[in-house]
Amino acid sequence: MINSNSQSHLFFNKVTILGVGLIGASFALALKKHRLCSEIIGYGRKEKNLRKAKERAIIDSFELDPAEACVGSDLIVFATPVGSFLDIAERARGSLKSGAIVTDVGSVKGKLVYDMEALMPEGIYFVGATIQESIQRQQISSAVQSALLHPQIRQTKMPSKRLSLYGVPLVLL
Repeated sequence: MINSNSQSHLFFNKVTILGVGLIGASFALALKKHRLCSEIIGYGRKEKNLRKAKERAIIDSFELDPAEACVGSDLIVFATPVGSFLDIAERARGSLKSGAIVTDVGSVKGKLVYDMEALMPEGIYFVGATIQESIQRQQISSAVQSALLHPQIRQTKMPSKRLSLYGVPLVLL
């Protein structure tokens, strides 16, 4: 369930990070640093990387199946290469719970956002975003504990009560 804490910030009980590389791990660490969720599930292609992320307490558990990783999550973050978004979304869409927010940290927008929105079941909200991060190495060991979302496309389906995460707009109406 998505709740507002006493400081009017969002709190997610369960978050799924689809792609626990440098950016996905950074996002997970930022969530933990700011205590924005209870549990983080990771998904990826390489079990070795997921185990390393779990050992470093970046994620709490992991799945090798995106549908299983998304079950019960309030927030799903696509942090895989953008070319895999539609395939993963198609595989996971049946396990998304009503009211979940789906976002991404990819650098490509436009048609991809509309294609992702089209794949979302009724009651699931896709918010296309770009992560702003200074990235020097593409390794999980380089993950940092800060992340900032910048929406790029005007979203119209999402309820206005979910407009910010620590003051950073998630949706532009």
